[in-house]
Amino acid sequence: MRLRLTPSVVRPIVVYATFLAVGVAAAAAGPAGASSNLARLLAPPGTCRYSDDAHASIAIQVKAMACLTRYARSADGLPILRQSMELHHAVAMKLDADLRCHQLSHEPCGQPFATVYSDSGYLQGPYSVGENLAWGKGTFGTPREIMRAWLLSSPHRENLLSPAWREFGLAVRVGVRFDGRSDVAIWAAGFGRR
Repeated sequence: MRLRLTPSVVRPIVVYATFLAVGVAAAAAGPAGASSNLARLLAPPGTCRYSDDAHASIAIQVKAMACLTRYARSADGLPILRQSMELHHAVAMKLDADLRCHQLSHEPCGQPFATVYSDSGYLQGPYSVGENLAWGKGTFGTPREIMRAWLLSSPHRENLLSPAWREFGLAVRVGVRFDGRSDVAIWAAGFGRR
């Protein structure tokens, strides 16, 4: 998995990490020493309420993921990110496009990466945006398991812990049928700075 940078006409930096299938590919992700990072960056059980509850409401799961995001960044000495409604909307549109196109992709159905960020109103003037995607079936789709997978994956961890970001947005679709499986949760985290 690689981190990719793409320039554009308004000189933005677009960063996105390759997506993960949690419980399928993420279990093997991460170099030696990743477990020490994980122990330091993943909030201890009970710190972020409902982060292990695959049956919690979408709003509660998003709140749990925001808590896990704040914890990881704080544990790494980084500033807390502001929540951005434009970024929340952008990553929600990305997940909807991914489901419509039957693929978890930063460019679903060949749509340019930045389209949802532009459509959400986030791309005004110079900007930087980044994105993490993941999906997991059943308990592998909880906020805590998705965050665990992102922290064990170098490109996802680098994206999540980038000091460049000032804002973030989250989206999840739960109980969906995806990749031939049922009871799947798909997640997107968008990060930005303008």
